[in-house]
Amino acid sequence: MVARNVAIDAVTAAQPPTAGAVAGAEPNGGRSWAWMRSVRAMGGSQVLRIDVTVARSQRRNPRPIDDDPSCAAPGYGSGGVDMSGRRAASLRTHAHAHGAAVSFMPESGQRFEHALEDDRRSAEHGFTLVEVMVSLMIFGMIAAAGAAILSFSVTAQRTTGARLDDIGALTRTLSIMSADLGQASLRAARDESGAPIPAFVGDSGSGSGDAPILRLVRGGWTNIDGAARSNAQKVAYRLSDGVVQRIAYPMVDGAGPLPPAALMAGVTRIGLRYRLAGAWSDRWDGLQGVPLPEALELTLQRTDGTLFRQMFLVGSGYAPPPREVVNETP
Repeated sequence: MVARNVAIDAVTAAQPPTAGAVAGAEPNGGRSWAWMRSVRAMGGSQVLRIDVTVARSQRRNPRPIDDDPSCAAPGYGSGGVDMSGRRAASLRTHAHAHGAAVSFMPESGQRFEHALEDDRRSAEHGFTLVEVMVSLMIFGMIAAAGAAILSFSVTAQRTTGARLDDIGALTRTLSIMSADLGQASLRAARDESGAPIPAFVGDSGSGSGDAPILRLVRGGWTNIDGAARSNAQKVAYRLSDGVVQRIAYPMVDGAGPLPPAALMAGVTRIGLRYRLAGAWSDRWDGLQGVPLPEALELTLQRTDGTLFRQMFLVGSGYAPPPREVVNETP
């Protein structure tokens, strides 16, 4: 998204970019992105190659755990356990033979000898109350940990699914707008009452409402059923109740709109700007001397305050050349 914005900004500038490297930063999608643009001539001086690289700004490398002094136990470098201050517990061993003895020699050099005794329990002994309570406590801790892990897994899966759906909706919206704007045509249209409408009409955006904020005529409408219509289609965009909607018309002239298609929800504001000859305008009504702008800038603000900025080329991305006036007088 950032790389495309930088490239379109260079292509639609009033003057061609100069050769060399230029760096900058752009906030987009709630993050800061560092970009670098390099321009060099290809073959002749009329063709320029523009390369754009983008990386996240202020990336922090996590410190390895082994380097964290808080993870090191006293008496060791890292990850060790100091047993010098603990007393060794007595070693109890079940054996079938009576009177046998075993020695335990810790690293401190002390020696403990414990006589083995027959610790086999008879049927009358059973378990003590303390042992039963300890067993129940351990079982409860294991059950609570399992329930917590299961709940965390379900919540993480639900959150991940919602996030992926939101990213997919944003990608589809930008792809559909890119296709519509890239195939914008110069063909004017008429509304339901027969009044003429310019080929491309756009406002500065709005918070919410039923009025379209962008209306254009695009080409390349596929005709799979072979209906008696052209490949041109009139489309419009609007923001209604926090949902970005795309409205299509079955005919370019005089027809009413089809039911709107919801593209993305959770949008509080849409901002639009239009570029021609390097200058930006907040509105476009076809009275700027050419029917189409060179580029369009879209700004989306989500309900959580995140801003997304995307630039699109309109039509071919270039203004049509001026007509040559031919003097027919002899």
